Amino acid sequence: MRSAVRMSMILAAAVLVAAACGGSSATTAPSGAATPTRAATPTPTELQPPPVPTNFRFGVVKVACPDYPNETCTQFPVVWSSTSGTDTWFRIWLAWPGNGETCGDVAGQARKILETAPHARSGQAIDQVFIDIDIDAEPCLWISAVNSAGESRRVDGRNDSSLH
Repeated sequence: MRSAVRMSMILAAAVLVAAACGGSSATTAPSGAATPTRAATPTPTELQPPPVPTNFRFGVVKVACPDYPNETCTQFPVVWSSTSGTDTWFRIWLAWPGNGETCGDVAGQARKILETAPHARSGQAIDQVFIDIDIDAEPCLWISAVNSAGESRRVDGRNDSSLH
């Protein structure tokens, strides 16, 4: 009899050890008892494309072309505001409208003239295209913000004579 009691105690101890170690056990929670739940593992916040820059302004300055010193090029000092993080850089886009065209008409023809360092809020871009451009044409510039998740939509700039 003594060995049967000892065997029952050993079996009960083995079940408790297995349950404490995460193994399966023969015991079940009483009916109606709350079953403990494991907290959900938080998922990292997914990186989103950056917000659109604001207050984008540019100047228009005629300068000697760096690669063609006898020609005149257009320099664009640019400034903007942004609430994006330090992992965001910016692209400046340019198009020259022709006779009767608006910036909206030539937006699809815009070409990138500057890509900044991360976290910049100003820059200088030079357009070295000096052939077939009306000297009095008003340039169209746009800016977009870029990070590893994507690119914001482009927003147009405002010509600011204080930046000339």
